[in-house]
Amino acid sequence: MAAASVERSGAKPSLKQDSVSSADISLLRQGERGTKHRMKPTRDRKRTPSKVSGGSQRNLVVGGLSLNIAERSLSKGGNSVHITPRTCALLQVFMANRGKVLTRQVLMEKVWETSYMGDTRTLDVHIHMLRKALGEDSRKPLYLHTVRGVGYRFDIPDA
Repeated sequence: MAAASVERSGAKPSLKQDSVSSADISLLRQGERGTKHRMKPTRDRKRTPSKVSGGSQRNLVVGGLSLNIAERSLSKGGNSVHITPRTCALLQVFMANRGKVLTRQVLMEKVWETSYMGDTRTLDVHIHMLRKALGEDSRKPLYLHTVRGVGYRFDIPDA
């Protein structure tokens, strides 16, 4: 693979590429203060958790939990916590399917829009973040239960 090189011609830097695809390299440019900055290609991502269930609802309320989809905030017992877009989408899927066991495959398809199951650590991390936002202990969960070898089930505890 040929390398990309940065040459200075006067005050402005120029970039020379020797038949290297943009997906294979990170472009370098010379900054105003002489520091190098990495520029990575951007990816198109769908960042609209409200499209997960197909509805345009702004709030979902299940038991004592309230999810504001537009603001990506979770309210429980008067406390409000902001959550990431994917965690919001994950909680939205769980709230819409309360009491049902959702397989890892179904969650990956609905939230990440992929059927790839080679590495599902992403799902594990988001489940952990969701449990943290819900304020529960993973060893004694109140809302989000692991069904070993299958997936997860979202339930509201009895009052």
